[in-house]
Amino acid sequence: MPAPLVEINENCSIEGGKVFNKDLKKSVECFLGIRYGTAKRFERPDMTELWTGKLNGTVKGKVCPQKFKVFRQNFLPLPLPDTEADASEDCLFINIWRPTKVRKEDNLPVVVFLCCANFKHGSANVYTGETFCAVNRVILVTVSYRLGIFGWASSEDRVLEGNYAFLDQICALKWVQKYIHHFGGDKNNVTLQGSSSGGIMVSAHIVSKKSQGLFHKAICESGNILGQTSKPETLKFNSELFYESAKYHGYKGSRKGEEFKKYLCSIEAEKLCDFLHPNIMLAPVLDGYFIEKCPIEVYKNNEHNKVPLIIGISSDEGYTFVHQYLTKHTDFTVKDEEHYDLLLEKMLRMKAYKYAGEATGFEIIDKVKEFYKTTDKSSDKLLKLVSQIESDVLSMTPIMQQVELHAKSSNVYIYEIHYRPSFLTGPEWVKMPHGNEVAYVFGDPFTKRYPLNWQESDRKISMTLMKTFGDFIINPRPSNWNPYVNMNKMNVKIFQDDSSILRPVFKKDIVRFWSEEIPKILARDEDPYDDETFDIGSFLLIWIMAYGSKLS
Repeated sequence: MPAPLVEINENCSIEGGKVFNKDLKKSVECFLGIRYGTAKRFERPDMTELWTGKLNGTVKGKVCPQKFKVFRQNFLPLPLPDTEADASEDCLFINIWRPTKVRKEDNLPVVVFLCCANFKHGSANVYTGETFCAVNRVILVTVSYRLGIFGWASSEDRVLEGNYAFLDQICALKWVQKYIHHFGGDKNNVTLQGSSSGGIMVSAHIVSKKSQGLFHKAICESGNILGQTSKPETLKFNSELFYESAKYHGYKGSRKGEEFKKYLCSIEAEKLCDFLHPNIMLAPVLDGYFIEKCPIEVYKNNEHNKVPLIIGISSDEGYTFVHQYLTKHTDFTVKDEEHYDLLLEKMLRMKAYKYAGEATGFEIIDKVKEFYKTTDKSSDKLLKLVSQIESDVLSMTPIMQQVELHAKSSNVYIYEIHYRPSFLTGPEWVKMPHGNEVAYVFGDPFTKRYPLNWQESDRKISMTLMKTFGDFIINPRPSNWNPYVNMNKMNVKIFQDDSSILRPVFKKDIVRFWSEEIPKILARDEDPYDDETFDIGSFLLIWIMAYGSKLS
């Protein structure tokens, strides 16, 4: 069989490859390593000119420099396809996957997927369309873009703008609008999809004018822009974060953008990857350009991109993050009630509500302990409880807040995933942890990409997820799934093993507690921190010490 060939014009073509799926007895075509843009360090990207001649589309493109060791640890037991040898700042590449026998005039639906973890890790190569495009007659585009300090560095005077990752993504979306029809795709039927930080990014595109018209549907898995740790930080906060990190590495200059940028541009990319401590969390920046104003204000002014939306959550999001705080010295569990209190303090005072005054922070903790009170003080129960709290405050509640706002103008479809992966270790009550669903959404149980003994139950839930998401990508009104109406009629779609005991994630009383009761406490805060009083240097030191020692 000849290799698939796409001719863009008489002087420009790309020859791809084919991947055969033995389980499905189908092939798909892939076109890898397509450059969509170029960008100098800390500059806005430019869409690249087309190449001349025939491009070899079987070689993946470079990916943004990052701490691959950290990414590998967080991605276990799934191995990463990228290594340090694949890293380069010249990383603006996409991969395109499609079914076989696609003609230019077919106008297949397109889905653009953003792979990202902690705004620091990810690439176009982590997930593929070798199963997804065999099951669904759609075109999948995966994107590499700048991450970590390369994607988010900012200065208060805007010389360093921040949000470079978003600008790269817009460049990629514009490339799709201009050229995807050559691959048989419909530029007027583009779905933007992401999980975790990728889901937050998709949510950010929904509230950005810069993304208007570049996509027509959205899928946010386990992440959105309204969360306590994902909502946009001010330029002041973000700039101080990078400035204090640079000081730790010996920078003695001023906060002025030109001087700071010159310093950062003088450092090798590999060393820049070490600038931010692994425990430091990044977030989008309220830059006045891509994110012009608070996302809630965008919604209230009816200025968001009004597109159909799938948004949802995995059953045990919080367990993933709580588990990262624990060590083998505690058997990766909560030792006792004192340990539980310490976890709550770090989670709520330092993570979710870092701007609250000290007294207010402890009042919130007391209120949370009262709301989630239990007579069972066993180690397993406390671990389960603190995991639920983490999930409720940082994932479930902000998702429901966006659902409520977005549903006023567009159809919103909510889901929960309660399936336990066959490779999962840990307590039996844990079903789907944060981020593990993506391998199922893209059909990895039907491939040999990972050295795992996938079970028939893995393949069954994977096929259900692929078909359900594919249905939405093809049709903005998916079959057998009613949109959200209100808190009394959420129409949540549940993905679960037949043997699972269902513990619903979206609960009206819990949403009300976090979205109404806690804000009342914050409104009474007599001494909240703001950009002028918040000591970012001390905060970073305490944060690194607290989470670097794993709270054992």
